[in-house]
Amino acid sequence: MSATIIFDLDGTLMDTRRDLAQAGNHARAAVGLPELPIEAVIACVGEGADKLIERLSPGCSAAQRVLALAAFKRFYGEHCTEQTVPYAGVPEMLEALRDRGWQLAVATNKPFSFSRRILEHAGLWARLAGLRGGDGAKKPDPTQLRELFAETASLPAAGWMVGDHFTDLAAAHAAGCRSIFCRWGFGEARDQRADATADHPADVVRIVDGG
Repeated sequence: MSATIIFDLDGTLMDTRRDLAQAGNHARAAVGLPELPIEAVIACVGEGADKLIERLSPGCSAAQRVLALAAFKRFYGEHCTEQTVPYAGVPEMLEALRDRGWQLAVATNKPFSFSRRILEHAGLWARLAGLRGGDGAKKPDPTQLRELFAETASLPAAGWMVGDHFTDLAAAHAAGCRSIFCRWGFGEARDQRADATADHPADVVRIVDGG
């Protein structure tokens, strides 16, 4: 039976900060709120678009948040690949892992359509055996991971979840797989413990090799 490594997208494989910040500020402008610095917008990322808009629109009504979410999705759908790039070392990491026989997949709280477009634009889509987006269950719910392990006919106990956010680590624990926390991303581990920590994508290869 083959083994699978599942990756988060934002802050793990891809640096999506600039495009997310632009879309987040576009959503705020749609409900009359001023622009925020990129760091302030990115601090709100991690649990899906609904949560992002909720955090970016304090004091707004439910109707205003519906408007802001629609503005965010429309703008991000048009601009999500303009300033988004793989982190340095990510393509090489994925190739090295595939050469070692690992199946690769992505589990993200970003909607599937945006995720696929970003992965295709970055030239990473063809390297993947599966993708789950945040249109349904979102991490820390383990459903995405369980579905990907089943889809790739692999056991969770033999696999890994690699991510930069506490939701990734919690989902890994619930799904029964090991986890690697990526320090190069823009998320935070909070109180979730990882089985290993990586400072660079090359570290992921070393860790799963048992080094």
